[in-house]
Amino acid sequence: MVPEWAPWFMRELNQRKAIRPLTGLGCSPVLVSGNKPIFLKWIGKALREGLIHIPKENGSMTWKLPSNFLARSASEAAMTVRTTS
Repeated sequence: MVPEWAPWFMRELNQRKAIRPLTGLGCSPVLVSGNKPIFLKWIGKALREGLIHIPKENGSMTWKLPSNFLARSASEAAMTVRTTS
């Protein structure tokens, strides 16, 4: 997966009913149903149909995360520790 494929992949998950929301506190967890062979089949078909493309440049990929992503994760982990202790 590359970041540019995220909208396509979300559409696939929704159309195939392979994603289901879960209940979360301070987050929006989901359950994704599938496995590596299934997802590779979807990706192969999308590449053949031109729905997604392999990026021309090689190198590391950058995912755009919220600026407070790590801080929020740490505070949520701290809350979990406090509530389970």
